[in-house]
Amino acid sequence: MESSKSDGYLVLCAYSIALLDLVSAVLFAVVSGMLYAKNNHWTSLVSMIFTIFWIIIIIVLAVGIYKRQLALIRCWLVFTCLGILLDGFILIYGLTLAVSVNWDGVKITVLPFVGLAVEMTFCLYHTSLVSGND
Repeated sequence: MESSKSDGYLVLCAYSIALLDLVSAVLFAVVSGMLYAKNNHWTSLVSMIFTIFWIIIIIVLAVGIYKRQLALIRCWLVFTCLGILLDGFILIYGLTLAVSVNWDGVKITVLPFVGLAVEMTFCLYHTSLVSGND
């Protein structure tokens, strides 16, 4: 009985993560679309294309949660981890190119990355434990 309660809570948390991720993707799509409409630059177009892929991955997550298919959830998790790593590399690249650095801005930007790295490590560890029970 206790396991079904915790499973229900886990499913609710997973749907919440999917919903929040979808909100982020839609907001990113709106900003990318506005930038593309204003500047007509290729980077904004690439951002919009990436956002479509991001939304598809979120749909894969939701289907994986609904159908209880761990492989689909892993697909989303891998995509998310790669996105976090890419964001980190872009941050480091930007810092290396900067003539002067606003360290307060760097702290504000880096702290969420540290949290995401911890979350990513926990999720990968938890997924490896779950896959051992399959």
